[in-house]
Amino acid sequence: MKSNWTVPKVTKYDDLSKAWFVWFRFNGKLIKYKKGINYIKDSKLREKEANALCEALHRKLKEGWNPTIDFIEVLNPDITLIAACNLGMERKREVLAKRTAESYETATKYFIQSITVLRLHYLMLTDTKRSHIKIILERAKKIRGWSNQAYNKNMGYLRAIFSELEDMELIEVNPFAKIKTLKVMKREPRRTATDEEVLRIKGCLLGKFPNFWNYCATIYYTGIRPNELFQVKLSMLDLDNYVLKLPPEDTKTSIYRNIFLPEQLVQIFREMELNDLPQDYYLFGSYRQFKNMSIMPGTDFTAGPIKLTRDCGSDLWHKLIKTGLGINVDMYAFKHLGGDKKILAGIELDAIREQFGHTNSRMTLTYVNALKEINKNQIIKMSPSI
Repeated sequence: MKSNWTVPKVTKYDDLSKAWFVWFRFNGKLIKYKKGINYIKDSKLREKEANALCEALHRKLKEGWNPTIDFIEVLNPDITLIAACNLGMERKREVLAKRTAESYETATKYFIQSITVLRLHYLMLTDTKRSHIKIILERAKKIRGWSNQAYNKNMGYLRAIFSELEDMELIEVNPFAKIKTLKVMKREPRRTATDEEVLRIKGCLLGKFPNFWNYCATIYYTGIRPNELFQVKLSMLDLDNYVLKLPPEDTKTSIYRNIFLPEQLVQIFREMELNDLPQDYYLFGSYRQFKNMSIMPGTDFTAGPIKLTRDCGSDLWHKLIKTGLGINVDMYAFKHLGGDKKILAGIELDAIREQFGHTNSRMTLTYVNALKEINKNQIIKMSPSI
């Protein structure tokens, strides 16, 4: 006997706290599907996923699917791959620092974009195979112009997102598992400024933008990441105990960190006269009234109520140092330079690792070029005779 069914439709509400669902009738029986779409908090995205679910269910009905026989599927309705991406991201966001979450969100965005370009928006999560994932990743790589390194990094983000779905028992096996990373050629270490270049940089910044020199010096002395430095408020400073207390929500690794402040840096901070300022001021903030105003020495990179963006530092460095002085060194190389100088001064690698907020010493080694040179000289000069 031929089954009779109606075309699936979406029931939605302006109030997102109410559960949306997709419904249709099969041989007179009302069937509802809603699992997955209601985890999406944005109304446009939820509507998009609900419509995709409609399309997928419609396709399955046309293929002869009988939802009243497939009892398990009715009790545990499937969700589309796109909805699964958004659901996994929502779960993952709960344990990520804000900056890290942005990287995961970007990876999810580009992955979903590729799903749509490939017209796989109807693909259900339970129907998704590793071959689908590889095709979607390859298309994302092509669309975004990802290098092999960027491909590997974004795949890692997405694998972690789908691990959340595995924990929720929505999938038995993570489809990103066992997908091979692409070969990445090791890059030359980031070049650090020579002693002569450091003197030129320091002279330029002290003359034109002293506040910005204080900012660069902080990167040198502490190894703190630029984005973390822009989060620092005066309340986090304890100059009497030479420490900067960085809460987990402001760190890349979501771990509470005590960053120790060398005496030279504490002296710089004392000269900034921070004592009488509100404790919720940013250490390197701004007083600019309008965001489109130019960055100026009197209003920016000084303790203030407005938070600067990461681009403010890199753009200013490019203008004053790379273009102005013709010195082709990145601002972030000051972190590498600080690591080199600490090693040469006899500071242990593990102390630098802790200061930089790294979970292992191998990561720290990428910031310390001097140690490789020391090892090289030891082999050349100190190897015993046979």
